[in-house]
Amino acid sequence: MTLIWRTKLATCLAAVIVAGCGGGGGPDFDPNTTGTVPGTVVEIASGSGISGAEVQIGGRSATSTSPAGAFSVAGIPPGTQLITVTLPFPYVLASSTPMYCTVVAGQVTVLPGPIYVSNESPPPPPI
Repeated sequence: MTLIWRTKLATCLAAVIVAGCGGGGGPDFDPNTTGTVPGTVVEIASGSGISGAEVQIGGRSATSTSPAGAFSVAGIPPGTQLITVTLPFPYVLASSTPMYCTVVAGQVTVLPGPIYVSNESPPPPPI
C-alpha cells in the first residue's frame, strides 16, 4: 500500500511540475499569442490603492501591486480567465463573487473597474 501511495504522489507531483512550466509571463511567452491585463486594487471606502496585494490571472505567476495599487499581468492565454487576489492583512475582497476577464491574444484587456477591497480590521477592545 505504501508503494502505491508513493507512486500516486510522485505522479501528482510530476503533473504539477509540468503544468507549472511556462507560466508567469516571463521570457517564454509570445505577446502575439497571449494577452495582458492591467488594473488596480483599491480600498472601497477611501479610494486608496492597496500596495502589496498579489494578483494572479489565468494561473500565471502572481504579481504584486504598486504603492498606488496598480498591477499588470502579461502572458495570459486567450479565453475567460479567473482573477485571484491575495491581500495583506487586514484587507478582504469587497465581494465574494469570483472575478473573471476575457483575454484576447495580442491585446490588452481592460477591466471594467478596480478590484475593490475593504478594511476588515477588528474593532478596538473596550476600555
